[in-house]
Amino acid sequence: MSKDVVYLHPNDSIFDAANLFSQLDIHGLPVVKDNKLVGMITVTDIIKFIDIKTDNLPELKGTGLHDIILTIFKTVKSSETFEKEMEKISNSKVGDIMSKDLITVNQNATFLEIAKIMDKHSIHRVPVVSRNRLVGMITGVDLIKVLLKDPKRKR
Repeated sequence: MSKDVVYLHPNDSIFDAANLFSQLDIHGLPVVKDNKLVGMITVTDIIKFIDIKTDNLPELKGTGLHDIILTIFKTVKSSETFEKEMEKISNSKVGDIMSKDLITVNQNATFLEIAKIMDKHSIHRVPVVSRNRLVGMITGVDLIKVLLKDPKRKR
């Protein structure tokens, strides 16, 4: 698991989240308030939210902040309309659109337990918690790295 986890606060803007996703080339982050895990936000959450707010975007070519803004700009008919659409979106916070029904694991979870949870819920990342405090993050890539290190290792 990764122990140095980048996270967002519920009051961060969705543009802050999109910018971090773009900078770090990731697709989701935990949301933490008062040192407690309170949600998760993903690129998909942001795209769905913007799609609703801007009356159905065309398919995005990428997942970065610039891709989202360019798609919105191409969708609207004037710069005045673009400014109105951006205003609607810019007031939105991570806490407004994050997933609050969290799937987590504790730090003693086994490789197989984590893999089954990810498969069952069709998720790509799982926060690792201890007493509702975020202590790490495990991604599908982390599981693959473990397999590649020692494929004969007992799980």
